[in-house]
Amino acid sequence: MALIGIGFTKCKEGGITQCSKLLLDLFVKLVNGEGKVDVLSKVLPGLVKLFQDENMFESKLLDVLWILDSAVVDVNSEAVRDRYFRLLHVCKAHVNPALLMERLSEDTLENMSLIQSKQQFQTRYVRTKTRLFFKQQKFNLLREENEGYAKLITELSQTRGPMDAVMTQVRSLIGYFDLDPNRVLDLILDVGEFRENMSEQLVKLIRFYNPDKLDLTHILGHKFHFTQDPGSTTPPSLYRIAAILLANGLINLDILYGHIVFFKKKKKKKKKKKHHIV
Repeated sequence: MALIGIGFTKCKEGGITQCSKLLLDLFVKLVNGEGKVDVLSKVLPGLVKLFQDENMFESKLLDVLWILDSAVVDVNSEAVRDRYFRLLHVCKAHVNPALLMERLSEDTLENMSLIQSKQQFQTRYVRTKTRLFFKQQKFNLLREENEGYAKLITELSQTRGPMDAVMTQVRSLIGYFDLDPNRVLDLILDVGEFRENMSEQLVKLIRFYNPDKLDLTHILGHKFHFTQDPGSTTPPSLYRIAAILLANGLINLDILYGHIVFFKKKKKKKKKKKHHIV
């Protein structure tokens, strides 16, 4: 065998990369029946001791097992699979079981008793993936989490220090009270609208918040919608905020223009009822 005797010398000279290649060669031969799997009980402890100062040996060993596992999946020979599983049980004592679960297939994990059932594992995997990537997170509205929004408004209204410190506090409030990030951004624009002396700070604060340019444009655009009802007037402060954000390249003018629609006031004509004499 390559790693027995002269193989250890090659591992010392070639380092962990050469050792990985020799290990793969050894594993393939053992799985194909060219030698006894029990030889690994002597080889692996020696390699672990040889590379005890290097944290990469465990990862390299797992890489070799992953390559072997990918190849054995398509093999129908029971003898080959039996030798492969015996090899894995020997290697199992020298690697972290949690890392094995990351690298090996479900069939292999079930055979090694690392999971109870392949079907149950796949079901849990799908549920976890759905919860992490596809489940929509619901945020509290203003009336539902008034304490968090009240603290946020107080923090923004009394802003005097550096904006990075303010943003740290804002993010803490978002995380602690589970606030809606878009609603928080809307309140930042409200505060900037009414505090005319903090235009420069507003720009810095929004840059620290780092919102998506499209999202910020739509949030500002909806503010214009609320002031375009018949009989209402768009406040100059809203135009000022829009100008500041445009000048600093934080919003898209073409998209914002689509929100600014001027409604024509329609005069309601009262129709006089005509009384017909029958």
